[in-house]
Amino acid sequence: MVGKPAEGIDRGAPGAPRDPRARHDGLERHCRKLGHPVAFRYCRSVAEELPCAMVADCWYEIFDVALHLRACYSPEELARVFRPPRDKVNQILDILASIRGRPVKG
Repeated sequence: MVGKPAEGIDRGAPGAPRDPRARHDGLERHCRKLGHPVAFRYCRSVAEELPCAMVADCWYEIFDVALHLRACYSPEELARVFRPPRDKVNQILDILASIRGRPVKG
């Protein structure tokens, strides 16, 4: 079901101040990336407490996710989330550079 309430979401104590980022945490939908249902709470904090790059594409039918993102994240944070991914060759070169100098196991 699209946009159904997620189970097991901690909604906090009644009357307690809430994190504005958590406003839609109780919603759940199918994740195209993972292949199973996830709560919005996961989508908004998947990458170092920043949203998944697909969050706007996945949630726009449920609520105004663009408005929510602009209200809850700085322009710098959003730029990090939505910057184009590096090409595969450069990703591989980065991995090789990071392991250079490590002892070979075997």
